[in-house]
Amino acid sequence: MTIMTDVEIFTAAHEKAYPGSGKEVQEIFSRFRGCTTKTYNFITSAIIVAIIFSHSFAKALCGEDKYYHINEGTIDGFTEEDELTLEFIKNKDEEHLINNKSSYHWYQSKWQYYLQQIVLYENPLKYLEEQYLEQYL
Repeated sequence: MTIMTDVEIFTAAHEKAYPGSGKEVQEIFSRFRGCTTKTYNFITSAIIVAIIFSHSFAKALCGEDKYYHINEGTIDGFTEEDELTLEFIKNKDEEHLINNKSSYHWYQSKWQYYLQQIVLYENPLKYLEEQYLEQYL
């Protein structure tokens, strides 16, 4: 298993999202090589964070397809004994949420799921590496 640096992980993910962009990304980071290590790390981190949390990068990396989620459990305190069935439909082509007793289902764009997960991950670049760059491991 190859251990990748943060810049390598980001460059590979950017290349996957925007094929042919790897050289351009490397050139951008090479412009800061003359800085002190602290400054270089600060600048590269700021660039990486600004991009990996953006909607446009998420859409390019993950696409607009939708995931279908099914969760068993309760929503907002509803229990299995509740006879109430809630159905929220924004529109027939968009996400919807259906709750019947203790299970709920919804559709979510893959890019939205990516953003939701990466923001919760303690090391976002590790999440990128593990979830989207399996060919490099």
